[in-house]
Amino acid sequence: MKKFNSILAILFLFAGFAFAQTNKTETVKFARGASDAMLTRTIPANGSITFVINARAGQTMGFTVGYDFKDSDIVASLVPPRTTNVTWSGGPKETNEYEIQDSGNHKLKVKNTTKKPITMTLYLDIQ
Repeated sequence: MKKFNSILAILFLFAGFAFAQTNKTETVKFARGASDAMLTRTIPANGSITFVINARAGQTMGFTVGYDFKDSDIVASLVPPRTTNVTWSGGPKETNEYEIQDSGNHKLKVKNTTKKPITMTLYLDIQ
């Protein structure tokens, strides 16, 4: 019985780790002197990744979510700082420009709507 409980505990630990990994958050850090980035990431089935991007009022953020398969496989949404309201939402491949109204951390969430892992590339530029 003790061995069974140990095995059960290990399974719950791995299951919890797998669940925790389906929705990731990553802060975008630009290389020194750069204002653009290309971030290729794999998103697990039915998971998401939220990119946290610090920007100042008056800047312009340009971004494209690059993905080579069905547009309906990915949904992206942008939420400005100090709010939960989605400012922009759409699929991949669209070039988007957003004028920053409020300084702080903007959250760009990219959600995988499929039952399989996908790989996407975020092209990001802030001026």
